[in-house]
This record gives sequence, structure tokens and C-alpha cells, in this order.
Amino acid sequence: MKSNVFAFLVLALAGCSSASPAAPAAQAASGEQHAAGEACEHEGAACEHGEGHACDHEHASGAPAANTLADGSTLYGHELNASLPVTPLATILAEPARFAGQTVRTEGEVSAVCQRMGCWMELRAESGTVRVPIAGHAFNLPRDITGKHAVIEGTVSVTELSEAQRAHLASEGAQALASAVSISATGVQLR
Repeated sequence: MKSNVFAFLVLALAGCSSASPAAPAAQAASGEQHAAGEACEHEGAACEHGEGHACDHEHASGAPAANTLADGSTLYGHELNASLPVTPLATILAEPARFAGQTVRTEGEVSAVCQRMGCWMELRAESGTVRVPIAGHAFNLPRDITGKHAVIEGTVSVTELSEAQRAHLASEGAQALASAVSISATGVQLR
């Protein structure tokens, strides 16, 4: 009981803009809610939330640094699983329900990137475009990677965006707002 009261007091005093490393964990435990458009900041990385968004993630805290690989490409996030076969993006977009909830490895051209934080990108193939949010805001991408080739690994989701989510993403430069398909990336390799 005392620890819950202490966590509440820490939250009340620190607020969402605290630079304290314990703040994100305490906020996640409390389920702190933000109003639409209200920004929060965790360890120097900020985002704006939609209505009722729970502050339950750490923004780029403890994020792995970008690594230059032997082939000259750059890896962001976790190393890609070499044993996972590459599934064409066209196949995923043609049958999203078949892949929902599965971890996939796919590739395409980066067609847009979040211009605020680099916390999402859009990946384009000949048959369409998919949103690629960075899983848990674990790392950020450079904002100038449009046109580069990307190989990603992540979990496929099929969830319609709300109007507030569409407006938020559009304000950051998103284009693929009509599709319900997204791939939450844990690793991105850019060439």
C-alpha cells in the first residue's frame, strides 16, 4: 500500500515530462492518461498522444544504437532473425488476416518517415504501402531515409485507425492512413 501511495506522489510531483528514469515505469504502472494532443516526454524523447492514451511506453530509452553492418547497411533496433524467411510485402498486403499476430520479415522502399521523432515509417512495395511503427518506441529512425531500401522484422497487426490517430499521423507526414495493416518493427536494416 505504501509503495502505491509513494508511486502516486512521485507521479503527482514529477508529471509526464520528468527526466527521471523511473518516471516511465511509474507512469506505466499507474496507467496515467493524457488528453488528446497532450505531449509527454521521457528521457528527452517526446510524443503527442490521442485521447485517453495510456502513457505505458518508454521512448527510445535504452535504445540500441544504430550499427553499421559488414555489407554497409545500417541496423536500427534488434538484429534481424536470419532464419526467418523474407515474406514479400505484396503477399502480406494481399492477405493481412493470414499474417495478423505473426512475426514477419519483409522489405520495401521507405516512402515516409515520422518527421517529429522518427518513430514510424511507411514501407512501399509494388502493390501498396504499409505503416511501420517502431515497437514500443524502442528506437528512432533518421528522418531523412525516404527512398532507401529497408528490410524489417516485426509483428503484423490489422486494426483500423481512429480519426484522432489518422490526424496525428497525418500531422507527422503519414500517407498510408486508409489501410488497417501495420507491422510493428523490432528491427530495421537500411541500405
